[in-house]
Amino acid sequence: MSRKQAARTRPGKAEVERKRDERAARRALARDRRNRAQGEGEHDGGGLNEQLRALGLRLREVPGDGNCLFRALGDQLEGHSRNHLKHRQDTVAYMIQQRPDFEPFVEDDVPFEKHIANLAQPGTFAGNDAIVAFARNNQVNIVIHQQNAPLWQIHGMDKSNARELHIAYRYGEHYDSVRKINDNSAAPAWLQTEMLCQNESPNQEATQAKGERQQQLKEESQHEMDNAVQKVHNATGCSDVGLIAQVLEAEGHSIESAIFAIFQMKELEKLPITMDSTSHPSTGEIILLATSSAVTAILYAVYRHKSKIADSLKGAKKVTLDQDLRNLLMEAPGKCIPYAVIEGVVHSVKESLNSQFMDSCKGVVQRLTLQEHKMVWNRTTHFCQCATLEKATERSREVTQLS
Repeated sequence: MSRKQAARTRPGKAEVERKRDERAARRALARDRRNRAQGEGEHDGGGLNEQLRALGLRLREVPGDGNCLFRALGDQLEGHSRNHLKHRQDTVAYMIQQRPDFEPFVEDDVPFEKHIANLAQPGTFAGNDAIVAFARNNQVNIVIHQQNAPLWQIHGMDKSNARELHIAYRYGEHYDSVRKINDNSAAPAWLQTEMLCQNESPNQEATQAKGERQQQLKEESQHEMDNAVQKVHNATGCSDVGLIAQVLEAEGHSIESAIFAIFQMKELEKLPITMDSTSHPSTGEIILLATSSAVTAILYAVYRHKSKIADSLKGAKKVTLDQDLRNLLMEAPGKCIPYAVIEGVVHSVKESLNSQFMDSCKGVVQRLTLQEHKMVWNRTTHFCQCATLEKATERSREVTQLS
């Protein structure tokens, strides 16, 4: 074979890069599947698969290599994901061309040029702005499926007959392509939301899967109930399983509340046993019983109060430090929100405080209170007593008020 023939048969640089990219994608997909099978994400994928199956759809997985969004959209648009780098470059070019539409939505105060430079790099995770840019650039509507959530549609054009690309978002960071349940071809996907509405009634397989899932949840609930009954029994010594189950149900399945309630019931049961021959409790017995019941009631009241606070904290609304926070406060009863998670940046009115330990650390402090707890010897009683000293320091720094 001559040199010219060898050079003619040798694959070009583009072909070598394409094959290398395909091998890396296959390795990433295999690794991704193994990781998901071992982690909790398998449950999420299983639930989403059942949800899609009820609509006559299924997932077509793509590698989780940071290019998953453009791979999934490419599979929908062309039937394969090999051109994900081209779709990324086209999307970035469109965002640069339409900069005024995208720059205000760049997060974390990152300059637009840096955000675009990062997005242009292969393997960089793409977010909502890239989805909007892809939809507008390709004149398509993108429909996103999520577990236990309504369909999220991003319109790239206003026409009612616009082409739709269906993708799935799961694990909080990964996109996959969505296909018809019997579509194993390498052709572009043609799905329409109107088609899905006709398939919303689940078939026999989906109904059976739903029944199995409900049975599994029922068994898990019964298992949790048995564990709770056992814990209450171990703590109180009560052998009446039916009574424990009733108390747990009355106390909202709270193990601690059920234990308090059963202890209180036991105290009341002791009353007939400690009576004297005249069938009337003595004064001492009444005082002891009243004290025990009062202590139990106080502890239970404290527990209930703390439990309500914990529940309120869990359900605290997340708001941002902007004009919406002011509107929310104005609409709240008494212009007060008991608990809220506030996100945002706090700026000082004047010069901010500098940390004495870290040069680059600054903060805004309005009032600093220091409590010191120590044991003090009392010469009169000859006992150690706990003393609390509180020191408050006012700082001439105030949090910027909302206008």
